Amino acid sequence: MKIILYLTLIFFFKINSYAQKSSVFINSFVINGKIILTDVSINESQEKFNFIFDTGSSNSTISKRAFDKLGLNIYDSLNSYDGLKTETTYQTIINLSLNQEKIERLKIDVIDFSSINEMQCEKIDGIIGGDIIKQYVWSIQKDSIFIAHKIKAFNANSYQKFKISSILYDTPIIIAGFLNDYSATMLFDTGDNTLIAIAEEQIKNIDIINKTRGIGTVYSTVFGNKCIDTTYYLKPKSPFLLYYSDFYINNVYVDMNHDDLLSSIGIKIFDYFDILLDYKKKQIYFKQINKNYIKEKEFGFKWKVHENNNVFITFLWNNSPAYYAGLKLGMQIINVNNIDVNSNKYSKCEIYQLIRSELNKKQEITIKVKESSKEYLLKKTDWD
Repeated sequence: MKIILYLTLIFFFKINSYAQKSSVFINSFVINGKIILTDVSINESQEKFNFIFDTGSSNSTISKRAFDKLGLNIYDSLNSYDGLKTETTYQTIINLSLNQEKIERLKIDVIDFSSINEMQCEKIDGIIGGDIIKQYVWSIQKDSIFIAHKIKAFNANSYQKFKISSILYDTPIIIAGFLNDYSATMLFDTGDNTLIAIAEEQIKNIDIINKTRGIGTVYSTVFGNKCIDTTYYLKPKSPFLLYYSDFYINNVYVDMNHDDLLSSIGIKIFDYFDILLDYKKKQIYFKQINKNYIKEKEFGFKWKVHENNNVFITFLWNNSPAYYAGLKLGMQIINVNNIDVNSNKYSKCEIYQLIRSELNKKQEITIKVKESSKEYLLKKTDWD
C-alpha cells in the first residue's frame, strides 16, 4: 500500500511540475506594425477571432462587430468626462480562451472600430491588454508567441533579466536611453508601430545629428490615427541602450512622441531582441539577436480611405521619394499601378487592401492624382 501511495505521489508531482514548466503556443502574425493573436475564442465558440497584443493598453477590449455577432449583452456602462464632453463606455462579460488557456468571466470594454480602416478591413476583433497579459509569462519573438504560468517554462538563462521599474495602469515601464547621453523611463508598448518614440518634451536632452521633417497624420495606434501637423524623424548621435546592460542598437533612428511626456519602445524592438515578459514578478528578459539598425526602404507617405471611398494623402516626409516626386499633402489618389482605386466597383476595404498590397510588395509604383494629369513615379529607398 505504501509503495502504491509513493508511486502515486511521484506521478502527481511529475504531472504538476510538467504543468508548471509547459508553455502554450499562440498562433500569431504581424501586420501593419501590430501583433495579431489568432488563437482567441469566446464563450466556447468554434470561431477564432483576431486580437491585437498590446502591452500599452491597460484594458482588453472586444469590437462591437464581434459583440453583435456573438449576441453578447451589456453588463455595465462607465461615463467619463474630458472637460469638453461625456463619453460612455459599455462593458460585457465573456469567457475568453487563448488556445488552451481559459479566462473565465472577463469583464471587457466594447469598442466600435468601424471608423478605423486598419481595424475594420483587417477584421480586428479586439485587444489583449494588460489585464490579461499580467496573468501569464510571455515569450515573444518576431515570428512566435508562447505563454506559460511560470518563467521556468522558458530557457531564461539565455536572456538577461531586467527589472520593470514600474507598472502604470497595467502597462510596463523600463529604463532605456542613449550611450553616454539621455536616459529615462520608457513605456514598453507593443501597440505602437515604431521602434523608439521619444517624448517631444525630452528631445532637447538628446544629441541629435540629423532631423527629417514630416507633416500630416503621422502614425496609427490600435485606436486610430494620431492627428498632428508636424513631426520629426531623428538620428541621435549615440547608440540606443538598455540601461544596466551591454545591449545596444547602433545607428538608430527614432520617432517623436507628441502625445505623452513618456517615451516608448514599440513593436520594432523584436527586430533586435527576443523578449520574456513576466508582469507578476515585474521582470522583463532580453536576448539580443541584432545590434545594427535596420533602415527600411519606404515611399515616404501615408494615406487613408475616407467614408466616401476617396483616397487622400494624409502624411508626407521631406526628403522622401514621394516628396521628390512632387506629391503633396491632401492630394486625392485615383490610380495606383494602373489600378483605378477611385472606381465604384470596389468597397472601402477592397480599396484599402489593393493599395496596401501594391505599396507593400512593389519596390516601384506609379500614382495618379485628381489634382494633376501627371503620373508620379516613386521608388522605395532608405532615405533620411
